[in-house]
Amino acid sequence: MFRSKMMTVLALVLAGGLFAACKTGTVTPPPQIFTADAYQPLNLNARRLEIIDNWQMPVADPYIGHRVSPLPSTILADWASHVLRPAGGSGEIIFDMKRVAVTMTDLPAKVGIDGLLTDQQSRKVTAEIKAKIMWLQPVGGTQALADMQACPFDHNS
Repeated sequence: MFRSKMMTVLALVLAGGLFAACKTGTVTPPPQIFTADAYQPLNLNARRLEIIDNWQMPVADPYIGHRVSPLPSTILADWASHVLRPAGGSGEIIFDMKRVAVTMTDLPAKVGIDGLLTDQQSRKVTAEIKAKIMWLQPVGGTQALADMQACPFDHNS
């Protein structure tokens, strides 16, 4: 009788341990892609900010920007509206997005023993941004233009 009670208790402890093990998995939060709050606002002498999205994103390979949430152009527009702050009585700032591309390409796999024993990336994701910031001030006819470009750095060149 003592042996059967001991087996019952042991079975209950093992079953409880198995059920507890199923609940102990931790859920990692999704990575935070971008926050515009990390950048300091820049007050500019203008009455308004106009954001123009001139980039027509392709939906064919290797472009994957249309599958990214939020869209890359939305992230860039949020950045511009947070950072480029109109703080004047006249004039305007125009933020013109020319290219906001995200591409994914396959990387060649290493062959041989090196390929088997190393952790290899199979794909490469690249972002490329081209935009213009124009400041137009009708009082005095002043204007300025800044071309912005962020593209991948080629380590081989």
